[in-house]
Amino acid sequence: MSVPARNGLTVLELLLSLGIILIMFGVSTPLLRSFLLRNDLDVVQNSVTQDMYRAENLASSGEADSAWGIKILTGRVIVFSGNSYATRNTNLDEVYNLSNGVTVSGKDEYVFSKLTGFPVSTGVTTLTNQANETRSLTLNSKGMIEEQ
Repeated sequence: MSVPARNGLTVLELLLSLGIILIMFGVSTPLLRSFLLRNDLDVVQNSVTQDMYRAENLASSGEADSAWGIKILTGRVIVFSGNSYATRNTNLDEVYNLSNGVTVSGKDEYVFSKLTGFPVSTGVTTLTNQANETRSLTLNSKGMIEEQ
């Protein structure tokens, strides 16, 4: 007489499988959060850099017969036409939304001269995410941006 084959899982096998899945989930969740925070920081850094180059190109081409600049705020960047953010032509504003999880410190406004495209002033902008990781953007007198 042969013993019939048992199909299915025992309770012990089921609990062991669930335990392994829960451990993997518990380990991967903080790593995923760290990855997402770092990704937000990288995306904001790239967006701000591209917006600086956009303002520089608009200014050097003489678009709207004006200087152009950017204003960096938490959650958005505004590319504007004018000699300062306060006196800009709001009809020409280009608004780009960013992650709200990244804060801005240091210089938050840059203006580029009409036709030359050189920055009126230089400075360092620091971007910080919720995990206190930072990226610095340094604009020099020739309009080059150094990312750190």
